[in-house]
Amino acid sequence: MLDVSYDYLDLFKAKSRHITGSITYINNGNQYVLAPNDNLKSFKIEKTSPNGKFFGFAVSQKITIEVIGIIENIQKGDKLIPSIGIKDFDEDLLLPYFYVDTIDRSKVNNTTTITGYDILHKTDFLNISGISFSYPMYISAYGRAVCQSFGAYASFDETGFLVRQDP
Repeated sequence: MLDVSYDYLDLFKAKSRHITGSITYINNGNQYVLAPNDNLKSFKIEKTSPNGKFFGFAVSQKITIEVIGIIENIQKGDKLIPSIGIKDFDEDLLLPYFYVDTIDRSKVNNTTTITGYDILHKTDFLNISGISFSYPMYISAYGRAVCQSFGAYASFDETGFLVRQDP
């Protein structure tokens, strides 16, 4: 669930609004911002699923970022934090984190295209047989062990199961 104030929602639903967005990425402990008034051209978030699968997989999200100019200080695995804001309003809506998968630098067009996936994309490469379990165990312990194997954190309550990227 995305956490925003009622003021933000009212402005977002207004007939006349100016939506802005930005991407913050973390490289070697340093934060950098890609913003529309600087060099961010666009970003698109879409849902992806493994080809040919219908049952037994998690649907992850994919982000594609287009930047004007060549970005040299970004590398595979860097954390991407997209946000959506409303012009002249201080609050931003932080979207789920993504991790850089591919970077395409085009010197001819002077652009950089960055593709990233959320943490659930790591489950496409997960082999359950590589995780050790000691039975009997609760389903919540099983879920935590699986999530920890690909770097996520799982929490359980009476309403269901939630996978988080950071504890």
